[in-house]
Amino acid sequence: MEIFSDISRKLALPIDFVSQQYTEKLSYRIILSGTIIACLLGYFTQSLSIGVYTFVEAYLLAILIVVPSYPMYNKHKLKWLGNAARTTESL
Repeated sequence: MEIFSDISRKLALPIDFVSQQYTEKLSYRIILSGTIIACLLGYFTQSLSIGVYTFVEAYLLAILIVVPSYPMYNKHKLKWLGNAARTTESL
């Protein structure tokens, strides 16, 4: 079981909250545009395989762009309160 915990720690790629919202919108846009392009290509070429391959390529592109924790996804770090804010004497 230690192997799985080591793997999960290495795969835990944290990004900040602002970037989570950005990547969610970006993935929806990539998949939606890929779906539209795949439907149009499949319709005009009368080939289901071209439509499916185009959709799969758009999906893989979305995964490639969104899933890895690139440094640009960690620009807005959270600022946590220090220990001084937790004391009851300051109330």
